[in-house]
Amino acid sequence: MTMIISASSIFFNLPPGVAYLIDGKPVTYKELGERKRNKQRESLEWKRRSKKQIKIPVVIWVFDNDINKHSFFAGRYTYIYGRDQRRYEWAVNFRQSYFTRYAKMVMSIFPMGFLPMPENFDDWMKLFIKTYFIKPTKKDPRPCGKQFAWAWCSPGGIDLIKLEPRQ
Repeated sequence: MTMIISASSIFFNLPPGVAYLIDGKPVTYKELGERKRNKQRESLEWKRRSKKQIKIPVVIWVFDNDINKHSFFAGRYTYIYGRDQRRYEWAVNFRQSYFTRYAKMVMSIFPMGFLPMPENFDDWMKLFIKTYFIKPTKKDPRPCGKQFAWAWCSPGGIDLIKLEPRQ
């Protein structure tokens, strides 16, 4: 049986810098920090080099922000939100080029009579809001549409690879 004695123990006075004892061997705070940093470094390297893809449930959220028509942020926007152990978020057309590859993915799995082309994206967003309408709430009175899908992404959600409709 392994015996652990911590620095906060009432009966033992450990030297400064020692976090705890395991079977009589001291473990310092410096060693704990090095272990943690090495584990983080390995995790990041795996995420960057891994070709593995993970499948997560996502929500396609399209909302109309025309309540305040004179605002800088007036217009329609599309987001993709996902969650497993972490929270993933991809902005489809917010503060970047209007028609991205994410927009093309979203339009491909929910075509609604439109080809996935930049000139159809605004009309597609209007129809998406009508088709998958969610009742506005007091907290968020903007008209919006939400629909569920599956997303394949790289580990850590660094890149969205493809979308599939949810059945």
